Amino acid sequence: MDRLQRTFAERVQQSVRYGQGRAMTVGLERRTDPASYQWDGMRRGGSRREPFVLAQFTLEGHGEYADARGTVRQSAGGLFVAVIPSAHRYGLPANGVAGIGQSGADLLDSGGVAARGSSWSFFWVMTNHSYFVERVKAWQAQAGACLSPGLDSALFARGAELVEGVCAGRFEDEWAWERSLLGLMIELDRSARRAIYPPQPRDEWLGRIRRAVEHDPSRRVAVEDVARAAGLSRTAFAHRFREVTGLTPAAYATELRLDLVRRMLSSTDEPLKSIARATGFASANHLGKVFRRHHALTCGQYRRQFRYG
Repeated sequence: MDRLQRTFAERVQQSVRYGQGRAMTVGLERRTDPASYQWDGMRRGGSRREPFVLAQFTLEGHGEYADARGTVRQSAGGLFVAVIPSAHRYGLPANGVAGIGQSGADLLDSGGVAARGSSWSFFWVMTNHSYFVERVKAWQAQAGACLSPGLDSALFARGAELVEGVCAGRFEDEWAWERSLLGLMIELDRSARRAIYPPQPRDEWLGRIRRAVEHDPSRRVAVEDVARAAGLSRTAFAHRFREVTGLTPAAYATELRLDLVRRMLSSTDEPLKSIARATGFASANHLGKVFRRHHALTCGQYRRQFRYG
């Protein structure tokens, strides 16, 4: 956010135009007045024969986007990708609540003053590049216009890089900005595919334990804590986990910790005692027994066979 604000220190938006009528405009905005920020996708220009795409990335606050699928709150780390013209609306909701379908008058309080407390900070990319437009249309039919990749996602990073590149004049020719636009398009496709084909339930349940182990490998996973975060009792969580994955939570956690042990054995000279401590085993002796039971090798034998270098 700070870097983008420095990029836009003296401008609200910047455009670039190259051959064959292809153009791109980017911008960074913070909106606080619901009455003055309401857009109708059928009245933003463009034509059916020559449409363009608007990708709007939320940094802070929230807005709303609405189309035939319904109204979606736009929060930090989310974005919408709209083909223009098309039947959609977006804007800043009045007083932080629904307002996307309201008129300007409806967005004023009883005293005729714009509702306070709402704000929406975002950057946006707008282009009429025909290939980009067609790719967006292809996945939008299934995934919809709204995605939630997160502020630290590759998609947000590609969008920010493109915005900075346009404003700093880093694109020496149309191939340079097209390459950057292609990078954004690929990340949009990837995020849309995840929305269309979400992770399988097994991956989701394994991920709960994996994240707990990765957070602090030196501690044994407290299944009751993971279960509580999932809104389940320990027994219900363990039953559902085994039903979906074919493993117990403890068995999967052990697999993950042994994977870390193998990497440490093959890439470091750490003594077994230190490795056991770092990976959540009670002692070097305990680690040795578990490792041999799983791999039919002692830790020393594994290290000699697989030591890098």
